[in-house]
Amino acid sequence: MIKKPFIIFSFMFLIFSCGGDESSTNEVVLPQNPTIVTDKTSISFDDTMVSKSSSASSILIESKNVDSGLNISSSDGFEISFNNLDFSNSLTIEANQSKTVYVRFSPSKIQTYNGNINIQNTQATDVKINLTGEGIQLKYNYKTFSKKRLAWGSGF
Repeated sequence: MIKKPFIIFSFMFLIFSCGGDESSTNEVVLPQNPTIVTDKTSISFDDTMVSKSSSASSILIESKNVDSGLNISSSDGFEISFNNLDFSNSLTIEANQSKTVYVRFSPSKIQTYNGNINIQNTQATDVKINLTGEGIQLKYNYKTFSKKRLAWGSGF
């Protein structure tokens, strides 16, 4: 009669010891898609005189789940910068980073400008931000004389 409790104990030990690792889960982990995220889709600039630059507008650009950097380029008439001081037509953001990019309008001709900022990566879908601005004639403002008498000659 002593053998029956031993058999029951051995059977229970065998069941509990074969249960598997407690740290394993049945969750399925889906890979994240490479993406480019921006906080704006378009920017319209005020009329700007030819050979001058507008005030800068900022854009937040972020890359997620990519292995290489983002290439950012701007159309003619528009310039981009990371520090709002040194502007150019192309920049690079390292992989999986978020950066503020400043954009300004710098027309060289009297015309309407419709351009874009292209943000590209080999893994993610490209993003375009539409840009518009009007290049207007440069105005010269000369200081005039007010309440001063101007006379030439003998002064009748």
